[in-house]
Amino acid sequence: MIEELIGSPVKARVLALLRERGGDMHVSAIARELGVSKSYASECLRALAEAGLLDRRRIGRSVAYRLSPTRRAQSVVEAISGEPLHREIEQAIASATDYVFVLDISRSMSWNDRLETAKAEL
Repeated sequence: MIEELIGSPVKARVLALLRERGGDMHVSAIARELGVSKSYASECLRALAEAGLLDRRRIGRSVAYRLSPTRRAQSVVEAISGEPLHREIEQAIASATDYVFVLDISRSMSWNDRLETAKAEL
């Protein structure tokens, strides 16, 4: 999968754009931002969603996409960008309103260790 994305700069740019924006984006906005046709953007988005890297939801007649919160999606984006998804992890933790807990997490811990500690607490 990573090889396909590296071989397709537009798909990699889609992932980078969605990561940068940190939320839902409509197909037309993604196409405009990347300077590609709406049909080509839709094709790329559909392939990324089918690969499990994006979540999609229909809003009226439009479709909005966002990065999937799965570890697989995070790993692919990290591999492409070369940096961990710190902001996305922090946003996910901040928005987890169903659970209230306090973790004693050292700043020197790796992000994987921090996630494992959080999972153990849940």
